[in-house]
Amino acid sequence: MIDFTHEVGEPEDRHPPLILRATQGSLAHMVRRFRSRWSILVCCAWMSVHCGGSDGKETGAEQGLAGEGGSSEALNPDVDWEAWNVVYSPMYSAYDGEHVYSLPVYIDGVATTPEDWQAIPSDAVSFAEWQSDDGSQQGVLVTVEQAAPEVTLAAHSGDLGGKTTLFVTEATPDQWEVGQDRYKNGANFDILALANNPEIFQSIEFVDGMATFGGTAKELGLDPSLRCDSCHTSGAENFQVQHTPTQAARFSDEELVRIFTMGMKPEGVEFRVLPPRFRSFYEFMHTWEVTPEQAEGLVVYLRSLTPEGQGDSTLPSELDSLVDPAMAQ
Repeated sequence: MIDFTHEVGEPEDRHPPLILRATQGSLAHMVRRFRSRWSILVCCAWMSVHCGGSDGKETGAEQGLAGEGGSSEALNPDVDWEAWNVVYSPMYSAYDGEHVYSLPVYIDGVATTPEDWQAIPSDAVSFAEWQSDDGSQQGVLVTVEQAAPEVTLAAHSGDLGGKTTLFVTEATPDQWEVGQDRYKNGANFDILALANNPEIFQSIEFVDGMATFGGTAKELGLDPSLRCDSCHTSGAENFQVQHTPTQAARFSDEELVRIFTMGMKPEGVEFRVLPPRFRSFYEFMHTWEVTPEQAEGLVVYLRSLTPEGQGDSTLPSELDSLVDPAMAQ
């Protein structure tokens, strides 16, 4: 190796070798350039985060994102997310990759638009305007876009907001088909004939003001394989009581199965057709036979129904004597 120190005739302890000095100069220049470019990058990043894009504007959902530099996968900690009551909380739906699963979400006493809502994960659902077919309810329609098992739905205005959790059951089109078949097929009879069935009428007893029956529907001659749309769905032969996601999105899969196989609603859920003292009549009349596969399919199918208003929930006058024996006298 050539000794540059001796070539230039200078002592080693006064100056570094020529190659080292040249290298030090280049490094210093590179450091200055790096610092300058790094400052520009940092400045651009800060402006992008704090200025909200090219026009500096943010949507309502973006304003609800978490902290500086927000992310659509977090909620803004400066918002009081318990200020508004979301109807319902929690909520339930499904996804099979083929059928549409939508449910309305709305705030009790507060009008919102799709732009006020956000989801975590952000691509799990989409939002659109919604109003029930009878005009009785309005809010925002949530459509499930993927099988994310748990989704946070949140809406806010300023520092007030509300949130709920949406649980999504991963289903298959085959389950949907099984559910639809059980929903639309099965025994069919005129429910008004109940009023003329002496065995059912005579079996009613009142204990502490609550009606009880002397046997199950099957024991008293009713076919437990009655098809669901005999009393539900618009245009049904009997009640036309709706149980689309507008009504059923608050029930878990297990709760739905207990409702249509055992006639058991969760505690605190009101009866829309029958007086409270006839809770046992609901249990008596709503104990249907389904296989485990049909139960799973019915849950999936019910989740896919188009959200609608309550529908006709008036008790037919022909059943008055059955519901209240005093009226038969």
